[in-house]
Amino acid sequence: SLAYLLKNCTIIYQENPSADVSLDCTNRNLVSVPDDLPKDAVSTKLNNNLLKKIYKKDFCGMSTLRNLNLSDNKIEFVDNEAFISLDSLKTLDMKFNKLPKLTSHMFQGLSNLTMLDLSANPIEFIHFSTFRVLDLSNNMLLTFKDTFKMTMTNLEVLDISQNSMRDFDNKDFQGLKSLKILNLASNIVENIKQNTFHGLNSLEVLTASFLLNDVNNLFIVNQLKNLSIYLTNCYTSKFHHLDSYEGFPVFKSLKNLTVACSSHGYPYYLPTGVLDAMRHLENFRAINVYINPPDVDMFSKSPQLKSLALLTTDLSDMDSKFFLPISNLQTLDLSESKLKSLDFLAQTNLTALRYLKITDSEINVVNETVFNSLPSLTYLDLSNNPFTCECSNAGFIQWVLDNK
Repeated sequence: SLAYLLKNCTIIYQENPSADVSLDCTNRNLVSVPDDLPKDAVSTKLNNNLLKKIYKKDFCGMSTLRNLNLSDNKIEFVDNEAFISLDSLKTLDMKFNKLPKLTSHMFQGLSNLTMLDLSANPIEFIHFSTFRVLDLSNNMLLTFKDTFKMTMTNLEVLDISQNSMRDFDNKDFQGLKSLKILNLASNIVENIKQNTFHGLNSLEVLTASFLLNDVNNLFIVNQLKNLSIYLTNCYTSKFHHLDSYEGFPVFKSLKNLTVACSSHGYPYYLPTGVLDAMRHLENFRAINVYINPPDVDMFSKSPQLKSLALLTTDLSDMDSKFFLPISNLQTLDLSESKLKSLDFLAQTNLTALRYLKITDSEINVVNETVFNSLPSLTYLDLSNNPFTCECSNAGFIQWVLDNK
């Protein structure tokens, strides 16, 4: 590429002056947008400067611009219709600024915009139109009112994690007919209503971190494939115990489930019946969810399971029968489990297992014959266990040397 200097920026051509023009104006201590930007630029980087305001004149006539980076500035004000000329813009990055609100005309004219990143701004109010990817994480949003009820029907990815919202109401997202990925992770959200996710018929991935009193309200979404639940108060969070969980439509499609509890000393309890209803589950990850080893029939109806992680759980009394229904398992992580021995693996019939990780436990002696029952194993991580380099581990040490 060829680089030419403007007063405040570098123009980068791809091999010849007739090719697309890219502008690099980063780290120039700019307090305003330069007035000599070439109108035919397709990409402009103005990140890591001292910009405080964006005016309507700043990008006037730049109709070919496709990517604009304004991140890591001090922007606190944007003129209405400041981007009106940018009808070719696809990506707008404004993260790490000081925007307190988003007005209805702030992004007017951006008819082709597909990605807007507004994360890490002190945003308290929003009102805007339609995008495909919207990142509003790490802001100060208290509410989004009816923003997602009637508008933004083309939005596919929404991240509103780590904001200041405490409650989600019924049908808060009903206008997001095309939404596929939703991140609501937060440490202060206390309640969601039974119909909060009504209308999210295309949702495939949901990440939620709540102080929930009733976790069941998460399980009414159709077509969900990936669900991650991070609970900050596992002592009060609970499932309503039912005779059957088959009625929750999410279980018909769910392939990946993560449940984690961060409350020290209060593991979360996930009823076995919940997993019974997940007939297509392929990946399950539980962190501080069980006090003792789960029931041996926990996965009796999950023959498709390929990856399993049971972390921060006392598995010292693990029964090998637990693994018999999931003989297709390929990845197993039992770290921070207080396991003292690997002998239970000899009877698990995990012939397809390729990845085994049991770190930060209490294993000091390993019987190398255990690995004869794991013929597909290619990755082994036993770090941070109290091994001893003595005769009792001679067989294992030789096995390691022979299977590097």
